[in-house]
Formats: sequence, C-alpha cells, structure tokens
Amino acid sequence: MNLITGGTGFLGAHLAALLLQQQQSVRIMKRSSSSLKEISLIFQYHFGNDGANMLKKIQFVDGSIMDPFDVEENLKGIKYVFHCAAMVSFNPEDQKTMLKVNVGGTENLVNVLLNSSIEKLCHVSSIASLGRAPSNNMITESTLWEDHGQNSGYSISKYKGELEVWKGIAEGIPAVIVQPAVLLGPGQWNKGTCKLFSLVKSGLKYYTTGINGYVDVEDVADRMITLTRMPISAERYILVSENVSYKEILCEMARGLNVKEPSVYAGYTIRKLVVTADYLRSVFFRKDRTFSPDFARLAGQVAEYDASKINSIIDRKFTPISECIKKTSLFFNQTHLI
Repeated sequence: MNLITGGTGFLGAHLAALLLQQQQSVRIMKRSSSSLKEISLIFQYHFGNDGANMLKKIQFVDGSIMDPFDVEENLKGIKYVFHCAAMVSFNPEDQKTMLKVNVGGTENLVNVLLNSSIEKLCHVSSIASLGRAPSNNMITESTLWEDHGQNSGYSISKYKGELEVWKGIAEGIPAVIVQPAVLLGPGQWNKGTCKLFSLVKSGLKYYTTGINGYVDVEDVADRMITLTRMPISAERYILVSENVSYKEILCEMARGLNVKEPSVYAGYTIRKLVVTADYLRSVFFRKDRTFSPDFARLAGQVAEYDASKINSIIDRKFTPISECIKKTSLFFNQTHLI
C-alpha cells in the first residue's frame, strides 16, 4: 500500500494515477475540506471516461500532516510514503503559515515515521531549495543553499522542510528526496503553472527573457516510484527535462493553444507594475495573487539545472518540454471550460 500526502493536488494526483496504472493500491490522506476537482480532472486525462471509476479505487482518508495522531493512524499497513503535501503562496502574509505547513508538517511526518516499518519515504522538495550557481554554471545537487534576503518565503520553507527529512535519514528513516523543476502538465486550469495556459489562451502579450528548468509532471511521478523501489537512500535528485527561456515556454503554449504568441518584452519596470496591479487586485477583489512579489526580479534571471545524477541511475529520457506542452494544450482545449 502506498500513502500519498497531498494526493488531491497536481503532482499527487498524477502520481496516484500512475500507481493505479501499475496495479498498485493507493491511500490518499487529505483534509476533510479538500476538493476532488483537480484529481478528478487529472484522472479524466489519464483514464478518459473511466476516470470516475478509477477514482473509486483510491482509499481516501481524512487527516492532516499537522496532526501526528492522524499521521500515525493513516500509516497503518503502508509500505511506501510519498510526501507531496505543501503550501504554495505568493502572499508575504502567508509566510508563517507556509513555514508551519511545509516545515512543521514534514517534521510531524518524520517523527511518526521514526517508529514505523515503512520501506521508503519519497519527499518532494524543489529546485527552490537549492542555491544559485556562479555565473554560467549549472546548478546541481551539490550547489549550496545561501541564506540571504532574496530567498522567497516558499524557497525558505522547502529548504527547511528538506532539512527535517535529512534529520530523519540520520536517525534511520530510509528516504530519498526529489527536487523537481517547474512542473508542467494537465491539471486545474486556474491553479499553479496550469494557470499559464489560461493566461496565454486569454491573449497574454508579454514575455520575459529569464531561463528556468522545466519538467513533465508525469516524468516526476515516474521517477518517484522508481526511486522508492531501488535500494537507494540518503540521496537527493534534481528532476529537470530542459532549461528553457520564459519566452520560449509562453510561445510554445501559444502555438499549442492556437493563439497569437506573446510579442512584447516585459522589462523590469513593466514587471514591477504587473506585481503592483496584481497586489491591488488581490486586496480589492479578494483574489489569490498570481504573481509573486519577487516576480519582477526573478523573471529576468537565468537559472539552469543539471539532471545528470538522476539520469545516471534511471535510463529513461525525460519528455521534451515541447511535447509536454503540446499534449497539455490539447487537453486544455478539451476541458478548460469544465
């Protein structure tokens, strides 16, 4: 039996679908208030008209990683744990809560696992937990985190959450850590990176020249399962397919969605105005923020990541980003009004 925390979310739902495709049993620990909208849409992507029936094969259990008693109860009979649950927010006011969930929740899970008999924990960290390499160098698993004022609240929470897993590893928990790049793939179109498809479809005109790492969400789920079955522990792996410019990503989406490509370069001043407008929109209309306060600075930066370590032990090529965007765009055109 596999336990997934955060299983109703983007990555967790794709992971659950892949485990079911491999004839494995899945338990998802979720909050009682969690919506099944995203996982239902993702199961539609994977299983077509049979998505609803496949969803019934999931053992859903209510519980919170913030409650050690819930975690202990829901670990009974579990062989592999996939810790995907995390809070992502661009609002500085959410930083304390995000630290509580991403660090405190991971600490709770690790403490309970110390007295369990699981075979492996796979913890989902992020490339955001890594440091920045010197100019023109690739970022690897060995690139050290630097504690400075330019780190986002999310980055800090993922870095500190990863430290809790390392503490557990030191005390005997068999675990691996994955550090995915920016995840792309089908999901709920008004959330996370999936929202980019909605923005492009609605006629996004602007692009920036920064570079970042990207990866197909299905590839991440595949590597997570493979790593838990391998005799490996106390290792972390960057999962990235390609390092691509923001302009190229947005233009690829536009081509897939059959709309006009973004053609106006958004320099620093324009990006600052976008962040300000987004903030005012969140205040006056009580909407979640689309752009991080760090967007103006980070959207022009170049950060390139190296997947050599994971590729040295798993001999499967990552899906090209153009192919990932093409299949995601196709599903978007079929379902975005649902």
